[in-house]
Amino acid sequence: MNKKIIIMVILMITATFIPCTSYAATNAVWGQAADKIAPRWTGMNNYEFDLTIRSGKAVCYILTEAASSNVDKVGFSVKLQQYQNGSWKTIESWSKKVSLKNGNAKFKESATISKGFTYRFTGTIKTYKNGKLLDTCAITSTKETY
Repeated sequence: MNKKIIIMVILMITATFIPCTSYAATNAVWGQAADKIAPRWTGMNNYEFDLTIRSGKAVCYILTEAASSNVDKVGFSVKLQQYQNGSWKTIESWSKKVSLKNGNAKFKESATISKGFTYRFTGTIKTYKNGKLLDTCAITSTKETY
């Protein structure tokens, strides 16, 4: 009889500490539904990027949105890469800091490319206020074949 009581107590204690699934409420800061995953940045609000290839040129474009009260500079470090022999080779790289204009910082650079290869760009976006680093975000574009 004592064994049964001890087993029941152990089972009840174990059941109390079993992890269970819980769901978050709507994210008030971002205004997004609970099923969306959003990073928490200090300075940056949002970003978007795109790789386009036309007439032998690859264009790397990044747009970063931030409140100028939080951010005064955005740093872009970008590598244009070509897929060859089973790995990605950097064929061009850029690094620059841009001041915000109307809450946006833009990066746009292009490079001449060769036919018959797949391309992408990788990089980082960094936000700064008075020289202090606030955010770092790694990005990788979609792959485009030319």
